[in-house]
Amino acid sequence: MGEPSDEVDEEPPVQWAAGAVARRLGIAPATLRSWHRRYGLGPPADHPGGHRRYSESDVAVLETMSRLVSQGVAAPAAAAIARERRNEPARTRGEDPAEPIPAAATRRLLQAALRLDTDALCEALTSAFARHGVEAAWNDLCVPALTSLGRRVTSSGDGIDAVLLLSWVIGTSLHGAAPASAATSQPSRVLLACSDGELHVLGLEALHAVLTAQRIPVRMLGASVPTPAVVSAAQRIRPAAVVVWSQVPKTARPAVIRALGDLAVTRIAAGPGWEDARLPAGVERVRTLRQAADAVVRAAPPPVRGPTTGLTEKFRCI
Repeated sequence: MGEPSDEVDEEPPVQWAAGAVARRLGIAPATLRSWHRRYGLGPPADHPGGHRRYSESDVAVLETMSRLVSQGVAAPAAAAIARERRNEPARTRGEDPAEPIPAAATRRLLQAALRLDTDALCEALTSAFARHGVEAAWNDLCVPALTSLGRRVTSSGDGIDAVLLLSWVIGTSLHGAAPASAATSQPSRVLLACSDGELHVLGLEALHAVLTAQRIPVRMLGASVPTPAVVSAAQRIRPAAVVVWSQVPKTARPAVIRALGDLAVTRIAAGPGWEDARLPAGVERVRTLRQAADAVVRAAPPPVRGPTTGLTEKFRCI
C-alpha cells in the first residue's frame, strides 16, 4: 500500500452544455452558435465528441453580451465589450458579489464628515471607488451618507458644513475615478447638464464617471446651466444624447427639453425633479443610475474597445 498523499483532488469546474446555456440566457441555440462563430464567444475549442462545453467564465461573458444586445448595443460592439470583461479583474469592475460594502463603511464615512476630516474622507472614497466601482460606491456608500447627514441639518443651518464637505470630496473623488480613456479628440457622444437653477450636480457626476469608464466621450456642463447654453452646446458638438438633470420639481423646467426638440438628439430627463413634469413625447424620463446609463448606451453605444461596467441602483443625491 502506497504512502498517503498530501495532495487534495480539486473539484472539476462546472461546465454547461450549449442548450443549457441558451436556456439560461433566454436566447435561441442558433443565436448562441452565431455568437460563437462570428465573435468567438464561448469555449476556445470543441470538446471530444463534438460537444461544446461552457465554463462559468464563458457564461458570464455571454450574459454580458446578451444584456448589452437587449439594451440596443450593436452586436459587434457588445461582443468586444464582453470579451474585454473576461480579462478585467472583478475588483476593478466593482462587481465582486463576495465584497459588498459593509454598513460600517457608511458609519465611518459619516464620522469623518462630522469631524470635518478631509483626509479620512478622501482616503475612504478613493478606496471605495477603486475597490467596488463607481456605481456600488455611489449607491451603497455616498447616497446613504449624504441622506443621513442631510437629516441632521437643523433649520438654523447647523450641520450643513459636514454635508458640503462630504459633497465636495465625493465630487473630487468621482473626478479621479473617471478614467481619461474617453479621449477628448473623439466626437462627443453625450452632453450632460443640470437644468437652470439646479445646483445638485453629484448625481450627474456619478453618471459622467460611469460613462467615461465605458469610454463613451462625454461633455459635462455642470450645475445650473441656462437653457440657451445647453442648446448652443448641443448645436456645436451634435451629441447623440443630451441628459438634463433636475433634483427638485422647481428646477424641472420643460423649456430646455422642448428647445432641444429641433435637434436630432435623444433627450433624457434625469433625476427625481422630473417625476411629475409634463414633458414632450419621445423624451426618456429616468430616475436611477441604471436607467440613465442604459438610456445613454442605447443612444450612444460604447466604441468596440470599451470595457463594460456593472450598473446598479439608485441615481439620486440629497
